Amino acid sequence: MRCMKVLLSGGLGFIFSHVLEYFLKNYDYSILNVDRCSYASRSELILVFEKLAKALNRDYTGWFYENGDVARKDVRQELIAYKPDLIICAHSETHVDNSIKDSAPFIRDNVGGALNLLDVARYTGARFIYISTDEVLAHTPPDVFGSAVKFYRMREEAMFGPGNPYSASKASVEMLVQAYRNTYGIKATIIRPTNVYGYGQNREKLIPKTIANALQDKPIGVYGQGLQWRDYLNINDFVRAFDLIFHEFLSGNMEPVWHVAANQERQNVDTVRAVLRALDKPFSLIEYVDDRLGHDVAYSLDCTKLQSLGWKPRIRWEDGIKEMVRQYQEHV
Repeated sequence: MRCMKVLLSGGLGFIFSHVLEYFLKNYDYSILNVDRCSYASRSELILVFEKLAKALNRDYTGWFYENGDVARKDVRQELIAYKPDLIICAHSETHVDNSIKDSAPFIRDNVGGALNLLDVARYTGARFIYISTDEVLAHTPPDVFGSAVKFYRMREEAMFGPGNPYSASKASVEMLVQAYRNTYGIKATIIRPTNVYGYGQNREKLIPKTIANALQDKPIGVYGQGLQWRDYLNINDFVRAFDLIFHEFLSGNMEPVWHVAANQERQNVDTVRAVLRALDKPFSLIEYVDDRLGHDVAYSLDCTKLQSLGWKPRIRWEDGIKEMVRQYQEHV
């Protein structure tokens, strides 16, 4: 029986390098990972995955890597010739500050790359999974009553309200996915995760940046007063969620959107303090800086739909942070 052919874009990024490793170890799918190896890619994993595939006796049947830019038309034609059964569009420029400085790469890579992959699905009949973000929605800030906080967690059908060029690029692709469903009849689903953290994340992100700076006793910049609300999901919990959604989709569950969240919301300054406590470093390392332009106040997702399938996060915030700190200390 022929292995199902999966086309994955961005499998060397933080999140999907973990997903890819899990799938290589647990399934017999033939996976073509296309990645242009940007500054945020974990290119050192190419050899790791090749060795893993060989150790599992899958060599060149379960794992292929191609250095390619899916936003290019010639690469699109090559991928159509590959004739995938399923496409996972996981590549993305994600750093909000970079999108504020120059939005053009975000439109080219995030929107242009996804559009080319949607065309691959259109011409080959492949199913399509798009990895979006909680930032595409118009979130309602929580109500705070002393130490009590009431969150307004957004459901999958909530209104769009992207607040920066990065999230606007992701919302644009969501609309393209809907248009391709309606116009061409492609089978597609969208996954909107909250912030995901774990080992291997690029150091431009808040948690790894805080760990790296604190280990060197360098100041840690926090925007404004750090009062923005964010939720953080451990990478291992996300991998489990993706595994479940992926196979629900294969089995015929055509839910258009899935939310994946930990529902452990906290303010940015408290996230930094938690890391400092885990490292036994003083809070005096925190340096408050001018706030980010258009800084969103809160992100908070309702993932009741996913939980109805039996999934829930297993890793407590405090435990996940301690483990991530330990991993970074071992690799300094």
